[in-house]
Amino acid sequence: MTSAVGVVSVSSDRLFPPHSQREPRGIGGPIRFTCIDSHHGHDGFLAEEGQLASILRQSLA
Repeated sequence: MTSAVGVVSVSSDRLFPPHSQREPRGIGGPIRFTCIDSHHGHDGFLAEEGQLASILRQSLA
């Protein structure tokens, strides 16, 4: 059984940079990659709640 996987990255994340998350290994299903534009680094997903909310709404629709 496979299912779609959503990967959300932050443009300024230096711990897990976007280029390293584009094609995660070991995922058997389709992958939807989205990058949040933020200057807050690794915690950008916390600071950019509007962008994250939009991504989650689209994923759950």
